[in-house]
Amino acid sequence: MWRWRTSLAEEVKQAVKRKRSKRILEADEFVLKDEIGNRRGVLKMGDHGPVFYLTDDHGDVRLTLSASDHGPYVEFYEPGTQTLVEFGMSDTELHLDCFYGHKRLKARVSLEANADGIAFYDERGRLLCSVPGNRFKPPIPKSPKPPQSGG
Repeated sequence: MWRWRTSLAEEVKQAVKRKRSKRILEADEFVLKDEIGNRRGVLKMGDHGPVFYLTDDHGDVRLTLSASDHGPYVEFYEPGTQTLVEFGMSDTELHLDCFYGHKRLKARVSLEANADGIAFYDERGRLLCSVPGNRFKPPIPKSPKPPQSGG
């Protein structure tokens, strides 16, 4: 009987410790899977900071959220294509970009000190027109490549 009481006391102590302790889970990558085991999201460290990807039921990346070295941004991908809309921010500007094929900038709305405006580009990425004036340059690509589809 003494042995039973000691075990019970130890269980109570362990339960109190478990309730009070904080748990830290560390990993290089976290994967979110649906009920049948398909990858639907990934949180990992990219080349320029943490990145969170969400995919559709076909495994295509639909949303990227990042806090990169260049500033935070959100990307929305068109299903089945490489077209995306990016909303980002750096130390000097806030921008909304529309791309075709990840590399073909089609339009940019930019808010920055003394250079707010809108610009439109052709299929080769050349500036077609901008308002106000010709202050827009194609941005330096900073978006990480989305992870490969599949599980």
